[in-house]
Amino acid sequence: MCSHIIYAYATVDDNKPEIKPVQQDDIEHYRELALLKKTNPDLKLSIRLGGKSSQFTRYLKSPKMTAQLVRSLSWFMASYGFDGVDIAFEFPDEEVPEDKFALTALLEEISKQKRMMTNAIVTLTAAPFVGHLLKVYDVQKIEKLVNYFNLMTFDFYGPWDEKTGAFAPLYQQVYQVESESLRNVV
Repeated sequence: MCSHIIYAYATVDDNKPEIKPVQQDDIEHYRELALLKKTNPDLKLSIRLGGKSSQFTRYLKSPKMTAQLVRSLSWFMASYGFDGVDIAFEFPDEEVPEDKFALTALLEEISKQKRMMTNAIVTLTAAPFVGHLLKVYDVQKIEKLVNYFNLMTFDFYGPWDEKTGAFAPLYQQVYQVESESLRNVV
C-alpha cells in the first residue's frame, strides 16, 4: 500500500504571499486524497509548492514576506488535510546567489513555524546534478531542515540542449561522452 503521496502543485497568488490551488478543481482533488486516509490511516499527504514556472521566490526577498508565505502555507495545509510540503526549488540559477539564501531562509522559517503545522513533513525536490547542487543549495544547512530530498529523475535532456537524449534514461546512452555522465539515472 502507498505510504506517501505528493500532490503537484499549489501556487502562490500573483499579488500577495498566499498559497492557493493552481485550479479550482484542485480543491476537489484534495478532498478525494484525504478520503484515502480512511482506508489507509498511515498515509501521508504532501503538497508540492514551486516548480520551474513558479514565481514564489519573489516573496522570499524579505523575512516579513517569507513569514507571511509560511503562515499561508500552514493554513493551506491545515485547511486541505496535508501532512507536509514538498518545496520544488528545481532549477535555481547559479548566477543568482540570492536564490540559494532565499531557499534556506524559507526552510528555516518553515522550521520555526513547524509547531503550528503539527509534525509536518518537509521535503525538497532538486535536480540530481552534484556539482549544480553544491553551487545552488546550502546542503549542510538544508539537510537539517528537511525530512528528506526528492531527486528529479527527469529533464536529463530537453529542448534547451544542442542534441537529443533520453528524457529519463535508465542506462548510459552509447553516444554519451565522459563529461555527460551526470545525464544518467541517479
